[in-house]
Amino acid sequence: MELSKTVMCTYCGKHFDRKIMTPLYEKNKPVVNRYCEKCVPRVKVNILSLHWRENLWWENKGE
Repeated sequence: MELSKTVMCTYCGKHFDRKIMTPLYEKNKPVVNRYCEKCVPRVKVNILSLHWRENLWWENKGE
């Protein structure tokens, strides 16, 4: 099964090429949230306010 070349940004809901999306993982969760370049800064600011942010980690674009 081939992965789709486009994925939806979890924040804005628009579709972008997987290569430019930045994945965000949450410990013990199978779901990967992906964010476009425009939304990543806003998401990072929001995450800083979370008390459980140590359970989240970013990966490199396109992974």
